[in-house]
Amino acid sequence: MRDCYVLNHFLGETNKGGLRWDLTEVRLLDVEESGSTIDDEQVGKPQFRYPWAHVPAFIEARGIELVAASDLSVDRLNDFSRRWGITVLYTDYLEMVAKEQSDIVSVTTQAAERAEIIISLAELGVRAIYTTKPMCRSLAEADMMIDTCRKNGVILAIACHKNWIPWFLACLESIREGKIGRFSSMVCNYGWSLSRGHSHTLALFRLFTDAPAKWVFGHMNSDEAAEGDGDLSGMGMILYENDIHGFLSTGGRHTLRLGNRCGVNSPILKDHEVLNKLLLKN
Repeated sequence: MRDCYVLNHFLGETNKGGLRWDLTEVRLLDVEESGSTIDDEQVGKPQFRYPWAHVPAFIEARGIELVAASDLSVDRLNDFSRRWGITVLYTDYLEMVAKEQSDIVSVTTQAAERAEIIISLAELGVRAIYTTKPMCRSLAEADMMIDTCRKNGVILAIACHKNWIPWFLACLESIREGKIGRFSSMVCNYGWSLSRGHSHTLALFRLFTDAPAKWVFGHMNSDEAAEGDGDLSGMGMILYENDIHGFLSTGGRHTLRLGNRCGVNSPILKDHEVLNKLLLKN
């Protein structure tokens, strides 16, 4: 993906756009699931080790103040206000941006609206946009979003938070230290749909390879599904510029949930449920 900057965990560093996060206010656009409430579904589960929704993440971060929110639903806005104590609320995000002079806007809408909204925000002069994944619905939309942000000097970051999960970082450290020999391939078999879930996988592939893709091919599980508007499943392969291969099979709900990252000396195996149990014990 081109020019997609990570916002330095909002910890006060200066970045390419000149913003300092210790002086930054945030406005939230869309206050449901990933914006505000998804943590309700995760509390008590083994993998719940940090805030998932954008709002609690902003609350935990240094140098960030959430000052306003926008959503089409008045009921959701009222629930949001009770939950987080934010009283500056809008049903029109364009009005919010105009009146609040937003530095960062956090976009957590459904993917169908995301490209249009982010392009509008960039053209309005918002300095940084932090949006949930997937980025959008097509490569054409992605190109328009990136080109508009680049033209207007806007920082765009996509929230693929699994890149900072401790066991992935431990695997990456082992690879970089040469503990498994030459890093050659990655394999993921997991019952997610392609964009909603496997946007995380593709972000992790890019993190581990640290190189752009040279070529890619894929096969959808269903030609009928491929003709529709729903999220897809299938399988594919990516060859990166440094000759590392990535293999992805999205399968279905009952696919064996196992991921590998392989070197010439030994594989690194990861099973989510087993690792979660081990982490809880330790």
